[in-house]
Amino acid sequence: DETYPEPTLRSIDKPEEMLEWLRLATSIHMTGIKPYIYFKRMSGKIQKSAEEEAKYLALQKDEEMRAFHKKFTGSDGIDPKDVEAAIAVLEDCFGRLEKALEGNEWILGDQYTLADISWVPMAVTHWSQSMPNSRSKVVWAWVVP
Repeated sequence: DETYPEPTLRSIDKPEEMLEWLRLATSIHMTGIKPYIYFKRMSGKIQKSAEEEAKYLALQKDEEMRAFHKKFTGSDGIDPKDVEAAIAVLEDCFGRLEKALEGNEWILGDQYTLADISWVPMAVTHWSQSMPNSRSKVVWAWVVP
């Protein structure tokens, strides 16, 4: 913002709403996008041996990542409840995105903001992986006008 103040990418009228969209974009990675992709695209393809799993767990310090990989690529296997929860997260978030974009050029209305920048890659990933509710005409028209 200091180096390139114009045009501003921060919402002028809705700064808190913009921050909420940014928080939402980062929060759904481990709860929605990553579990869904691992289940649909990688399930059964990247099983680790007990030795590989032990090595990964010894090297990985992030507890959230350790738990995720133990569940989705380790010997524990994937719990269908985790996949259902991921789908619910994706449906909720992308339903909210669709609603925000209805009748608007950008997520927060008429101004292109950091919210749009953070959500375009999510929407493309969502579409390319055929995730639930990924064929929204409203969202896709926003990504590819």
